[in-house]
Amino acid sequence: SRADGLHDIAAQVGVQYAARRAIGVASCDMDNDGMEEIYVLNTDAYGGDKQHGDHILRRTSPNGMFTDLFSQPQNQRLNNGFAGRSVACVDRTGQGRYEVGTASYSRQLHLYGVNVQGMVTDMGGPGKIGFEGITGGRGITGGPPCRDGDA
Repeated sequence: SRADGLHDIAAQVGVQYAARRAIGVASCDMDNDGMEEIYVLNTDAYGGDKQHGDHILRRTSPNGMFTDLFSQPQNQRLNNGFAGRSVACVDRTGQGRYEVGTASYSRQLHLYGVNVQGMVTDMGGPGKIGFEGITGGRGITGGPPCRDGDA
């Protein structure tokens, strides 16, 4: 504990992964329960497949412990296995319901959502909601939603 009252509690609440290399973090309430989830975008390569997937950390107990939703069997297949570059929270409808967008070099964009049961969905990609494309992935940002006729 430091004299100023700050101390590192990452390991004790389940959000520290020393062997992984985070390149980006975004925090927003993805499941609309009033508590923010933390999306950790890992990368251990310039491009191509990576050794360690990303994390969606969700508070699962009153004592502040977090669980990685991508570590749960029902969500593992959706984990971003490609070296990422950018991550941002996106409220695409303007209703306070957040998803997390990720971008990588030469790969499809991802747009992850979480329901109240902790099930992860990926709404990015062709034929879904229009959040698609292959990018250079150097940056992604959330902003006000655009509708037909908006300039």
